Amino acid sequence: MQRFGRYEISSEIGKGGMGVVYRGVDTVLGRAVAIKTIRLSEQGTPEEAATLRERLMREARAAAVLSHPNVVAIHDVGQEGDVAYIVMELVQGRTLEDLLADPEVPRSEEFLLRVLEDTARALDYAHAHGVVHRDVKPGNILVQDSGVAKIADFGIAKVTWSRTMTETGMLMGSPHYMAPEQLKGERVTGRTDQFSLAAIAYTALAGRKPFDGDTFATLASKILFEPAPSLRMFNARVSPEVEQVLGKAMSKDPAGRFDNCAQFVEALRSAFRRAEPKPVPDAGKTAPRRKRLALAALAAAMVIVAVLVGYRLTQRQQDRRVVSQAAVEPQALKKPVVAAQPPKPVPAPKDQESAPPQRPAPPPRAVEQRVNPADGLVYVKVPPGTFQMGCSPGDTECWDDEKPAHPVTLTKAFWIGQTEVTVEAYRRFTQAVGGRMPPAPRYNQDWQEAKHPMGNVSWEEAGAFCKWAGGRLPTEAEWEYAARAGCQKAFYANLDAIAWYGRKDGDKTHPVAQKAPNAFGLYDMLGNVREWCQDSYAPYAASALTDPFGATSGDDRVLRGGAFSDRPKALRTSGARFTTGSQSRNHDYGFRCVLPAP
Repeated sequence: MQRFGRYEISSEIGKGGMGVVYRGVDTVLGRAVAIKTIRLSEQGTPEEAATLRERLMREARAAAVLSHPNVVAIHDVGQEGDVAYIVMELVQGRTLEDLLADPEVPRSEEFLLRVLEDTARALDYAHAHGVVHRDVKPGNILVQDSGVAKIADFGIAKVTWSRTMTETGMLMGSPHYMAPEQLKGERVTGRTDQFSLAAIAYTALAGRKPFDGDTFATLASKILFEPAPSLRMFNARVSPEVEQVLGKAMSKDPAGRFDNCAQFVEALRSAFRRAEPKPVPDAGKTAPRRKRLALAALAAAMVIVAVLVGYRLTQRQQDRRVVSQAAVEPQALKKPVVAAQPPKPVPAPKDQESAPPQRPAPPPRAVEQRVNPADGLVYVKVPPGTFQMGCSPGDTECWDDEKPAHPVTLTKAFWIGQTEVTVEAYRRFTQAVGGRMPPAPRYNQDWQEAKHPMGNVSWEEAGAFCKWAGGRLPTEAEWEYAARAGCQKAFYANLDAIAWYGRKDGDKTHPVAQKAPNAFGLYDMLGNVREWCQDSYAPYAASALTDPFGATSGDDRVLRGGAFSDRPKALRTSGARFTTGSQSRNHDYGFRCVLPAP
């Protein structure tokens, strides 16, 4: 029988994004426990795994000091060979996520308030001890058979959130419930958890999350810049007072929220109480006590109906009655940006594989993602490395300016836009600096297609945007290294799967992030619009280079990646070093930015 230290495994409870959760027995104390395991060898490089282990142990030990009836207790942490494990209290019950998804489970306003009150007490207790949860969501709230709610994953959330953005194209965390300051990487406080708790209340009452999107970029933009849709659009029986309380708790500015979580829930209970319908006396006379009670019961029943939630049924675990905090791992988003594993390049077709067989390049290291608060776009952290820049091995279509191929080493990591800068992001820039949008093309009149890549911008305008966003345009070396993502072929995948090109889908741009990403999780590196680079044009040198910045003088600048109107030859990762003046603009001239990495 498998063991971890003194803990004997009896069965598997569930699997999550970072490991397996088991039911076990403490052979010394004889008590049942839940054991969350994380296989360190699967968490990046040995150095990254070691760092994760140290942080995991440190945070778990810090959270172990929390002793509260509404907190799932952490009993022990340890390591057995390649596996780090955390031993926790085994809770008999189901997650709030499971209960909300089950239409057969009766729910009421009082049920919701009691769960929120239990959770609020636990969170405020943790905050008083200097611990912020960071991942409050229905899946981390366990409701016991007695009706008492407990919140799980204290301490672990801080570590796993740092890893949520390390899987290429994958966001393993719970961004639907995250506060704006957390997405921006700013300091988190107890009010950060309050935002998440209010988002849970919204979800229970509306039957849908307050913020949603097909991609992480869309979702993050809504959380950062847009108010949640009115609750009354989805539940007409919710009073304006209830909506007002939730709006305050989900304020974009933490200072605008309640002082603590308990204060928020008390305000919500008061709002529900004020909204309760009053019995109407019969013919102007005071109703008998029995009749008043009957009317009050009817009103309560109506409120109960109002909070019934129509969640989609989720797949149930084999053991629905025994749930540990770690059995509830985050749900993925819908787009490849949130795939369960780092996105894999699509195999190239035969007519794009004329090169002789090559030794497979090692898979790129996992990269982090974050939202840049200035432009609201997602950026991917690209690790340092060495690659062959220029004409790809075996490529017979290279232009002369792609030669000679030469090794390039980038010694510093950098953040690069996961997508091209969109119309809505550029509009935000012009509004912030008092500028104007460039002339719109015929296929995007008045720039109404907000999710399309921005076009018709000059090199100077693109550079001004990137400076405002906190960065600059990428160098040619950075652009090609990021586009290749470890692939030395002319195309990093089948063109039809990754790029808009050749006017195949109309002579126009298309929304970003609709095609498959490359191995770094970057979208539209080839096709859609050409992308400006920082350096001036110059012929390639034959020698190996380190951190090349290209020519520093000359008016001719370079655009890379090809556009929706180009033939495949122009879309090769090494090709189409399109040169033009820094003030030139065209409907297919776009860009993405890079930000410095500390």
